[in-house]
Amino acid sequence: MGYVVSATNDLDTAAMKGQLSTTLPDFMVPDVIVPLQSIPRLPNGKVDAGRLPEPRAVGGDREHVEPRTENEEILAKIWRDLLDVEAVGVTDDFFELGGDSIVSIRMISRARQAGVRIAPGDIARFPTIAQLAGGTTDSAIDGEAALVGSVPLGPIQRWFFTMDHPHPEWWNQSMLIALPGDVDAEALARAVQACVGRHDALRARFRRDGSTWSQTIASDEPTELEVVDHVGDIDDLIERTHRRLDLGSGPVMRTVLIRSRTAEPLLLIVAHHLVVDTVSWSILIDDLEEAYLRERAGHPTDLPPIGTSFRTWVAALASEKLADERTYWVECTRRAQRGEPAARWPGMPRGS
Repeated sequence: MGYVVSATNDLDTAAMKGQLSTTLPDFMVPDVIVPLQSIPRLPNGKVDAGRLPEPRAVGGDREHVEPRTENEEILAKIWRDLLDVEAVGVTDDFFELGGDSIVSIRMISRARQAGVRIAPGDIARFPTIAQLAGGTTDSAIDGEAALVGSVPLGPIQRWFFTMDHPHPEWWNQSMLIALPGDVDAEALARAVQACVGRHDALRARFRRDGSTWSQTIASDEPTELEVVDHVGDIDDLIERTHRRLDLGSGPVMRTVLIRSRTAEPLLLIVAHHLVVDTVSWSILIDDLEEAYLRERAGHPTDLPPIGTSFRTWVAALASEKLADERTYWVECTRRAQRGEPAARWPGMPRGS
């Protein structure tokens, strides 16, 4: 999102983006440019970000075009659900509707489940459904085979173990999800199993040899959904579940179905921060919901392949290309600390 002071709303934003792209890397060019008569300021003179208009409040004059193909229908439904909008046309801009990079990851995951192939970089280059829907609808999406065996630690995993926490197995995240009263515990258990089988990291094991940590991905072994009739302190149950994670022998994620006579059932998911973060939670919950609905309806779970294994991802992070980018970002950080302009992206053309 970018803002420009202008006496008129009739701006050639495409030309402005083109000009900006000659001096900025692609990821820094605003997806949406909003004209303002003036920039709102705080009493101290700084920009009052809270008074800047949201994307949904601008750019609403575009003609609405209904979906025309199967792929467009699939993407329109996904956008309505994720962006919480009543109507989505195929020429609407994802970012103007309120989308961002994190929501785009969830959108790509849901589209893959529906058989529509979208690459991670596509949404930035082609932000409308009409542009994105050229992907083929095909349930047999290619992906790597389930990963088993030794895997190098990723950069953030290596950093975690250098912290030398006295109880590294307690560095967890959790989520408590309200469920309908007629939840099918057996179908839910099978859905949990399907998700653990699909996501390599949920089967990770970590072992220490002196000062060195190593990682392996276990086979798709049975995963327990614990079912409890809870009548005591739920905080105590959550605390006990956190303490039952085991980095060496597993599991690194536990699920508990909590039933009560006086309230709706709850699903507790506790996972180690080494294998889940803010973004991956949303993808995991989407997959779990999809698997559960299929299991309850009596259909094969058959979640699509993950696409890229954790081993491939770690190898990409260690590639020479990213090593070159690391130099750039370190220089940007140093310049920001000195109050200087950002470093130029390697090979980026200079503007006029």
